[in-house]
Amino acid sequence: MPKAKKVVVSNPSSGVKETVFVISGVNYGGAGYRAGLWSPTAEKMVESNPGFIMWVGGIADRHWHNDCLKGVPSDERVGVEASLVEEVASHYQEYLPEIPGKKYYIITSPAFDGDFGLRCAVALARKRKDIRILRSGADRCPLKGIKAVVEGLTPERNASPFRSKYFSTSVDRIMEDKERQSTIGLGDFNVVGCLASMVLNLGDSTDAQAPYCSVPVLHKDADPSAEPRNQIGVAIVRFRTDNPKEASVMCVSFKDLVAFEYQLVQVPEGVTEIQRMVVEYIKMHGPSTIGTMVDDFRGRVSRLKIRRAIAGLKEIPVTSTWSGLELDELADRYQFPHSW
Repeated sequence: MPKAKKVVVSNPSSGVKETVFVISGVNYGGAGYRAGLWSPTAEKMVESNPGFIMWVGGIADRHWHNDCLKGVPSDERVGVEASLVEEVASHYQEYLPEIPGKKYYIITSPAFDGDFGLRCAVALARKRKDIRILRSGADRCPLKGIKAVVEGLTPERNASPFRSKYFSTSVDRIMEDKERQSTIGLGDFNVVGCLASMVLNLGDSTDAQAPYCSVPVLHKDADPSAEPRNQIGVAIVRFRTDNPKEASVMCVSFKDLVAFEYQLVQVPEGVTEIQRMVVEYIKMHGPSTIGTMVDDFRGRVSRLKIRRAIAGLKEIPVTSTWSGLELDELADRYQFPHSW
């Protein structure tokens, strides 16, 4: 997909005093990371014209980070980790939408990001002037349009113990932990990240100490240790009055985009008939082996010709409509890269 560029914001929504755009759980490096989601995200940023953007946890995939360090000798570990930090920061420097006059406020999660994610965020801030790094776990941002603060909260411990059939359980536990730890209480409005859910409580119930919402994640597959896992997209919080309990929260879902992502890949121009067949086959069936294609083509195309067709497809440069082709070596299947 095309890399993010500077974009010009639209006029603010009528009657809105303050807007906060929230992203969470991007998780670079993970199997669910999709660079292509930055494009619709940028469009929604332009439409909503926020006062600022909050990134509430989920900088880099922790499992990817751990896998990259497996088998690395202890005397080489520091150098390898430094190169991973640079890789993450350089990627976001290029892809993160850049909106003149708007800043990103990043709050990393001790549970999901750890020290590595924080280091990546700091490295990104050194590359981009629109990045600000707040305290890990939880921190506050003042709302200029109204006299209030919005607090971003992220899991400080693994969410697995909070598993429940109720989406609000994990959110409530994080809110309760924060309230016990803090001497100044919760924010006037609170945003909880990394949980891949959309729960809104404006404080009408007796157990809600302050209005809050949880927000979707911006990657296809939520961390299996997180609960619940049901929303993919971004959130937009709008304040039309000075009362934070009258805020509105809109979840912009990207679930359809990632559910049918293979259908977005188009056959490159100038390919052979066999190459076209391979692309269309993978679009229809998903990651596939050469043997499966040979069987389903019913002898019309030999294994050697398919292998040569794939080799040619792998040489075609990635574009906004062509993802490229890669081999999943563990499964011995060809697929469209997740990073597209």
